[in-house]
Amino acid sequence: MALFAQAAPGVGSAIPIIFPPPMTNLKQFLALTDAQVDQLKQVQQQKQQAEQQIWQQISAKYQELETLLNADAKDPVRIGQLMIEIRTLQKQLPLSPDPYRQQALNVLTPEQRQKLPTLDQAIKLAPAAQEAVSVSLIDSPPARILPAGVPGAEGLSTSVSATWGMPNAAILPAPGNAPVPRLLPLPVGTPRAP
Repeated sequence: MALFAQAAPGVGSAIPIIFPPPMTNLKQFLALTDAQVDQLKQVQQQKQQAEQQIWQQISAKYQELETLLNADAKDPVRIGQLMIEIRTLQKQLPLSPDPYRQQALNVLTPEQRQKLPTLDQAIKLAPAAQEAVSVSLIDSPPARILPAGVPGAEGLSTSVSATWGMPNAAILPAPGNAPVPRLLPLPVGTPRAP
């Protein structure tokens, strides 16, 4: 899960800030060892670092583009080149999960890998489950409110994030009049209400 930090004023890109979710439920479901959890986190960190490098390149190119656009003498050839370079970098995101998935799968035992189809099925059923909750066919998880000590999270609910498998996120209203909320991941170790 990523948040986007605003780049320098006037620059058209943002750099994601990534807070990894805790793996307590996954650790329990797959019976992962602490060493396996650490290895899985390392694989995720490798992916995040690769994505971060691309975002930094995009940001640098946007800064150069902004400088060129604000200059008295415009360089249309360089401006066009930068726009193409930025678009090329943007097309690389999100990174393909395949190489990272293979590394993560290599961490698991054969018995643990056999449990993955159950998780895959749960993800596929999540939209139907949400719809069933919305028409009162099944109960939703209990709503929780974040504690007052969490900066900027006073009164935000985590009930939907918990059903989406992201118990370490708070729900924020969507920007503008958009109907879909956006999730704000909280740093690991952030206190949550029971």
